[in-house]
Amino acid sequence: MKFLKDKKKLCIITLTILISAFIIYLTKDSIVSFYNLLIDREKLKAYLESFGYWSWAVFFILQILQVVIFFIPGEVIQAAGGYVYGTFWGTVISFFGIGVGSYLLFLVSHKYGRSFVEKVVPQDLHKKIEKILHKKRKEITEEEEKEFKKRREKIVAFLLYLLPGMPKDSLVLIFGLTEMTPLEFITLSMGARIPALAISCYFGANIANGEHAKAIVVGSIALVVVLIGIFYKDKILKKLEEM
Repeated sequence: MKFLKDKKKLCIITLTILISAFIIYLTKDSIVSFYNLLIDREKLKAYLESFGYWSWAVFFILQILQVVIFFIPGEVIQAAGGYVYGTFWGTVISFFGIGVGSYLLFLVSHKYGRSFVEKVVPQDLHKKIEKILHKKRKEITEEEEKEFKKRREKIVAFLLYLLPGMPKDSLVLIFGLTEMTPLEFITLSMGARIPALAISCYFGANIANGEHAKAIVVGSIALVVVLIGIFYKDKILKKLEEM
């Protein structure tokens, strides 16, 4: 019976992916146009302003889509938020949009399980995070092991979302397989993302205000930090595994 259920779930996941791929193929020209809009701040600003008062709601939806659809660059959208709405409101709208998107992605992972996540998330990344999360301690009771695992999941989630250069949208799917509740995950991950969000929006706001020197300094520092995170990602993950 369990085999039949697993086989049915696998068929549903495969069919969903195939249908999604077909829809993307049919709408590829529209997707390219939409992507170009998102990475062009002036075009995006004009597009958002065309909605008048409700422009913030449109940007909020764009942030949700950015999380759910991996190929949209998050930092670009966040900087655009600062460019259009300023540092404070850009950060606030981005925060809640990303939070909702992460919540939806977490629920999808929780519902469709490991077989779905393994099809979407790079196998190498998935294995490394799983290894970090499932580290076992010696000479402790089963109850203590459960508590250790729960505590470790929360600490690792916070650190991975705090550190730059991590594939944060992919991580949502991996953490959806843990024992964390959606509320626990969103609270930890979004709390850790605030500094990077604020910096991205501050960068965009400075460009909008003509403070190009500030924007260059902030952008350069942020770029260096992100590159360090990307280049040393494997070493960082190794350190977390040893923690």
